[in-house]
Amino acid sequence: MLADRVEVLNSPLNPDACQERLAERVTDPMFLPTLAPVTGWARDGQAHLRTTPRFRQDPVTVLEATFEASSDGTRIVCRTQAAPVDSMMTLFMGMVVGAVAIVMLTGLLGSFGLTMLGLQWLLLPFVGGVIGVGLLILRRGGAGSHHALLISFLADAVQARPVT
Repeated sequence: MLADRVEVLNSPLNPDACQERLAERVTDPMFLPTLAPVTGWARDGQAHLRTTPRFRQDPVTVLEATFEASSDGTRIVCRTQAAPVDSMMTLFMGMVVGAVAIVMLTGLLGSFGLTMLGLQWLLLPFVGGVIGVGLLILRRGGAGSHHALLISFLADAVQARPVT
């Protein structure tokens, strides 16, 4: 997996107030399906937020946050990452595309009288893996705006500011 993004926010509210305000703003998708752009839960000093995909191909980004009491309110440590299911599906699709590419290359070379003598089966995992990682990187690039959406949603809900 590619690295998570970590960001720290500071809120003037105490941790319980932050948790309550955030819980009021989000809907837990396990109990009530919604089309809200952000769903999740907040309890026990933690929050779990995720973006709701608008289209089938949209990556789902997950934010996990912890609320820690500090001298000036609450320190919120946020970690965002792509949803693991999305990453696995993207890698799988890369393997499928790699398999199709190897079959097409084998057919093309065969039409010119060249044979790969089983080399295509050795190349399949490598080419599929490279294509899968490339797709994963491209897909994660689109998740940058989702990171900003989740951070701003959390910051608005608990009146937080980024720590510099």
